[in-house]
Amino acid sequence: RKWERGTFRHVIAVWDKKVIRLYIDGILQKTMKVPDSCRPQEFKKFSVGPRSLTAWIKQIGETVIDDLKIYDYALSSAQAEKLFASYGFKKLDKSRIPVKIPLVRMLTSPDRKVLNLTFTLSRTTLKSNGFPVEMEVVLNGKKTVLKKILNSDSSEYQYAFKLAELKDGDYLVNLRPLRETPQDVIENNSFRFTVGNAAQVNDHTVPDPWEPVRAVEQGDTQILTAKMQKTVFGKNIFPVQLYSQTIPLLRSGIGFFCDGQLFRDFSGRKLIERKPDLLVVESCGSNSRFELKTLCRFEFDGMMWFEVTFSPKGKQDVKNARIVIPLRPENSRLYNCFAKDYYTFRGPLAGALKQSVRRNHYKFTDLPVLWMGNEERGLYYFTQDQSGRRLKNRDETIRLDPGKDGATLS
Repeated sequence: RKWERGTFRHVIAVWDKKVIRLYIDGILQKTMKVPDSCRPQEFKKFSVGPRSLTAWIKQIGETVIDDLKIYDYALSSAQAEKLFASYGFKKLDKSRIPVKIPLVRMLTSPDRKVLNLTFTLSRTTLKSNGFPVEMEVVLNGKKTVLKKILNSDSSEYQYAFKLAELKDGDYLVNLRPLRETPQDVIENNSFRFTVGNAAQVNDHTVPDPWEPVRAVEQGDTQILTAKMQKTVFGKNIFPVQLYSQTIPLLRSGIGFFCDGQLFRDFSGRKLIERKPDLLVVESCGSNSRFELKTLCRFEFDGMMWFEVTFSPKGKQDVKNARIVIPLRPENSRLYNCFAKDYYTFRGPLAGALKQSVRRNHYKFTDLPVLWMGNEERGLYYFTQDQSGRRLKNRDETIRLDPGKDGATLS
């Protein structure tokens, strides 16, 4: 991220059957697991610099690669440090690098018997070993139930908690790296986890770098704003425009159609909940046939949730009803994917939209959320109980249709 033009960097990518590690200038920067779906069975193609073998056919690169080495085994942290030092570009002065724990993970094993704790230190000792790390586990803020020194021959650590041995309650885990020399700058870390049913905590604080959400009224227009997103309501129960940062996503307002006729009746809007991290806005409309109500929950990170209630007045013969989201052409190049939730989204399909993409074209057909978007901006579609998947016309439940003026999600 801080790679300045004209500077030298030494990069090592290491992978084995389980993880990928990235070292820059001899220091481990990132560790990630290799998903089973991405794990190659054989190694035939190799690309240096671009993200793929064909990425630079029409583009000139600006990087000069002085040296390339390929190994048939995974280098250790100590080997990575020594390899960087062998170039003599600059001395790796570890004393200037704070000893801290930038990332802690706690994952349950598939059989639900073990909690696996893994974390990484920012650097190794002067001897290229891992620092001893003192781990203290406190139950319900009072009793220390475990105190242990964790050791590693690298900067990566792991420990397994057996769930059967843990009582129900709230646990605080303190991690304290132990100095090798008096000059070492140590930064401790701590995290919490709960065994059993956790007590509900209503925390409406907004974490950095996000900002509290705001609602501004300008006549009949109401604008909801977050750091990266803005939603504009007019005399309509749905937004007339959505913004990703300063970029408008819609070519016209979101509309509700009943039997092909656009619903235009609007009776009012009110703000029913205001917290630093969220706003909840209710909009209503009514005509002689039915009432339509939307509950919009607008959150600090740009997520916006709608609950839509369609209430006929007496017995009605309704053949179809749909919500239509008209996207601008520049926002019509979208990923299409079912995923469990937006934290684990991975878009397997991408590219220019040249034909109608229907619901049963998606790869993961048994999960309750649809994402439409790309790395920078997009829309989500959630179904709470997946009742739409059981409709007879399920192919028509959700569709994204291309057009000359842009795609339409309905």
